[in-house]
Amino acid sequence: MLKPLASLALAALLAFSAAPASADVIVDTGAPPFPSSGWALGDFDNLHISLAAAFSLSQQTRITDFESFFGRTAESGSLHMGIAHSLGDVPGAEVFSSQIHVAPHGGTDFHGWFGVHGANVMLDPGEYWITFVVQPEDNYSNGLTFYAPNPTVKEAAMLSVDGPWVARNELNFSLRVFGDPTAAVPEPAAWTLMIAGFGAVGGALRRRRRACLTAA
Repeated sequence: MLKPLASLALAALLAFSAAPASADVIVDTGAPPFPSSGWALGDFDNLHISLAAAFSLSQQTRITDFESFFGRTAESGSLHMGIAHSLGDVPGAEVFSSQIHVAPHGGTDFHGWFGVHGANVMLDPGEYWITFVVQPEDNYSNGLTFYAPNPTVKEAAMLSVDGPWVARNELNFSLRVFGDPTAAVPEPAAWTLMIAGFGAVGGALRRRRRACLTAA
């Protein structure tokens, strides 16, 4: 009886220890090779420009971080980055939004990665959009640099505060999304099985020890 129980407990322990300790890469387009220009984001020529890019999930995933390669000015700028459902060629309703701050440039460092970090957004398999929106309380006015080496396939733009989104599949700006597939986290039933296995192994070891002492 001891060997099967020990094998069960060991298998559960190995499955638990194999869970990733850090977030997986969901999307990584890379940084543009020559980030000297980009697509406008913010208020330009009486237009209130927002941008978005699509990504897909093959399994339920907890999104923890997402960011893009922003242009930087001499002063800090704020905007909102979010995650939205998909309506096919354009974003739908947002499921998450957070204000971020793009730090001012220093010297010749006029571009950099900025975004949302430490989020906890659970998403089912399917297509979603990362949105970049300068809301009325924000002040970012620059852009997202284009010509990412591995660009996203679907992008969209919105030219006014209240929409609509329009498909623009030539933007090719940079995007990185990180998350934890929930399949790597033991389900409650797996936890119960693992704990029961450890308890059974402990009990079997105690009974075997008592039997050895009685025989002696």
